[in-house]
Amino acid sequence: MQANERFRRSKIKCIHQGEPPCQNCLRNGRTTEGDCILSVPDIVRTKRRRTSEHAHVPIGGDEQSRNESIDADCESCALNGVSITNHVSRSSDIWAATSRTDILQAASTFCRKFPELSFLHLGTFDFDSGDGTILLLKAALMALSCTSDQQNEYVAYVKTGISGMLLEPPMLETVQTLLVLAMLEWGHGRGYSAWMTTGTAIRMIQSFETMKGPTKLSELNQEIYNRTFWSCFIMDRLVFCGKSQPFTLPLEQMCIHLPLGDQDFAFGQPSIPRIFVNDDRESIHNGIDYSYSILVRGFDIWARILKWVINGGRRQAGMTKPVNCPWAPGSPWRNLFDDLNRWRQMQQPRMRYPDVRAAGHVSLRQGEQFTFINLIYYVSILFLGREYIPFLPTPDSVPKGPVDPPLLEAMAPEGWWAERAYQLFNAAGQITSLIEELEALGSPLVTPFTGFCVFSAATMNAYVSSFPRMNHGNSQGFAEELLEINIQWLSSFKKVWPMGNGWFKTIVHTRSLYTKASRDRQRFQGKTRADFEALEASIHDSSGVSPLQEDDAPAAGSEGHNPNQTTGHEAEAALGLQQLSHPPTIPQPLMSPLDEMVPDELSIFNNQWNHVWPLWGEQQSGLTAAGCFQFDYDFASGYQHL
Repeated sequence: MQANERFRRSKIKCIHQGEPPCQNCLRNGRTTEGDCILSVPDIVRTKRRRTSEHAHVPIGGDEQSRNESIDADCESCALNGVSITNHVSRSSDIWAATSRTDILQAASTFCRKFPELSFLHLGTFDFDSGDGTILLLKAALMALSCTSDQQNEYVAYVKTGISGMLLEPPMLETVQTLLVLAMLEWGHGRGYSAWMTTGTAIRMIQSFETMKGPTKLSELNQEIYNRTFWSCFIMDRLVFCGKSQPFTLPLEQMCIHLPLGDQDFAFGQPSIPRIFVNDDRESIHNGIDYSYSILVRGFDIWARILKWVINGGRRQAGMTKPVNCPWAPGSPWRNLFDDLNRWRQMQQPRMRYPDVRAAGHVSLRQGEQFTFINLIYYVSILFLGREYIPFLPTPDSVPKGPVDPPLLEAMAPEGWWAERAYQLFNAAGQITSLIEELEALGSPLVTPFTGFCVFSAATMNAYVSSFPRMNHGNSQGFAEELLEINIQWLSSFKKVWPMGNGWFKTIVHTRSLYTKASRDRQRFQGKTRADFEALEASIHDSSGVSPLQEDDAPAAGSEGHNPNQTTGHEAEAALGLQQLSHPPTIPQPLMSPLDEMVPDELSIFNNQWNHVWPLWGEQQSGLTAAGCFQFDYDFASGYQHL
């Protein structure tokens, strides 16, 4: 009888005039603000206001049809709104504890520390708005700049609110919120979720008729829109993780102008005519004021390099033929290398590290833009150079190109391999030095892309530390020091961004492999990259998902797990390395954060690396359940369904 009563009451329609409280709540005395589910703050049921002319550029539909959806019948507030009411309570707590100063600081930090998403205009952003879309964007910005517990609250708020807007006419702030959320997902090792969230943002921005460009916006709002579009473009390059699918926004099909200079954006008035991609005047965008325009083209080149490498690189069909050798004009490698160098030469001399140090740009609050431009260049050089070196050389090896199949069918010009080796290991050193310089200047840059660059530098610093002759001894004496700087930095990074856990574990195995291979030639004789495919794939992985996650992660739903606590497996592994490397009677202190997690040395020699570790494409999306539903890995609680 009681159940039947609940069932009947659940069929009561929620009658209201578009504002809380509804009639049912009035009859039951629920008149306090927040008691009625219509009081959910500007997420699904509150009417939206046009706060600026760039807030709405819908394709189809009108204001009346959007307002009619607000007045649609809803279920009983009293019985069916429990979860929403709880969300209202949490949301009220969030904003009660969030001051205007907090939001201002979060927005300012976002503008400085995430130059790849340079769409926020602080001069016109409505920090006091209670509009639903603005609240979601503010919550997403807050999530980037707060502790983990607070971050979870803001992220939950954003995800709950954004779910009610995905199928509605698009709003620019919604696109921007999705981009910030995608950055958070990527940084937390949820590459699949970041990719899907970015894709949603791209579909929304495409529905604004971006290819024709908005025609009824002011100069400033047109640039805000324009930079939001290019932010989608860059995120498309960051989170695709080298998969074989085409880019969602191909540069050659873009009919939208490049970003204006930062000063023009700040004041809302262009000082030069707008320039489109592949315009003959494109080279005037060559100084720090046009950093975002430079980044747009740089990220496109970087993504094409990563995609070529992940899709097989030199092992692709036909790459061994003389016409496709890397030094041959018109070869795939040479085309990428030439594009990268043209982009580099287009930049003003003041943009090029280490000829110009970071201090000057940091003093002008432009250190992050300067850093990103140089990171793109050096990590691109690193990936291009790494493709043609032996994965596991001998201690006597010198630069001479691939030593394992497929071998090149032509000889390189004199000195070509030595030059590539110098550029490769110099790039790893410059990445390390630049990040260390920012730390010393009190302007650290701890973001997902920065983490990937440091991780990539660490792999090559570990390589040349064990095989110094691969750079003709030019790195000897300081490569190990650079590696320790990388290790310390990644140790701190993974406490901020969980994606760093995967990179940290990969560096553990990489350093251990190179160290043992350089000391025990007989045991590793004849080993090639084919024996370590999964490890090599992990080295290329820009998502940060560790292939070791299944070995040492707690089971889903396990209680009492401390992600910062060393597991029994890790402790045994560290002890095993000490016993193999030193006499058991001489205790050895841990020398770096890596030593807390050194793997069992026997795993290097029993050829299990390919069997224990999934291949790169599998580790991106985690497990695949029946029906092909994808799962993402959560470092705190194991595998979770999306």
